[in-house]
Amino acid sequence: MRRKFSASHFWKDVKKYNVTAFGYVGELCRYLVNQPPQPEEKNNSVQKIFGNGLRRNIWMEFKNLFGISIIQEFYAASEGNIAFVNMMNLNCTVGIGFAPYALIRYDVDNDEPVREANGFLQPVKKGEAGLLLGKIDEKNRFVGYTSKEASEKKILWDVLEKGDAWFNTGDLFKEIGYKHA
Repeated sequence: MRRKFSASHFWKDVKKYNVTAFGYVGELCRYLVNQPPQPEEKNNSVQKIFGNGLRRNIWMEFKNLFGISIIQEFYAASEGNIAFVNMMNLNCTVGIGFAPYALIRYDVDNDEPVREANGFLQPVKKGEAGLLLGKIDEKNRFVGYTSKEASEKKILWDVLEKGDAWFNTGDLFKEIGYKHA
């Protein structure tokens, strides 16, 4: 709609161009929520949004304030081997992940995963926050970065069993059931 995003003109542009869907990234939605109310934001034409980075703490406020019926959040990284997509329009979720993943206990204070006495990492229980790992195998490869050293830092070995390899996303997730996070 514009060369540069403008929170103050966003809803005016939506009305002008009869926008029915838009993509977002990062803090765009928070910027819109924090704008002074505008007449154009009410009864707008937007039905669906898709993107990543919609914070859980403003999700429902954003959805209700602007009357958005479908939010399709996703999670992925170009260098990673795992992705999630919210195809079912569940509130406050990045959706379902189809590649094998694990959520493991993470010590935030020491900035490291927690290993059990047997040397393996400790999976979290459903509903607990854990470090998201993507299993590396023949079907779910990790190509890595241009720097071999940087790539090797992202791989965790002997996570759940001897010799297994997992991509460390560096992100904390919660399992909410049915492979949704």
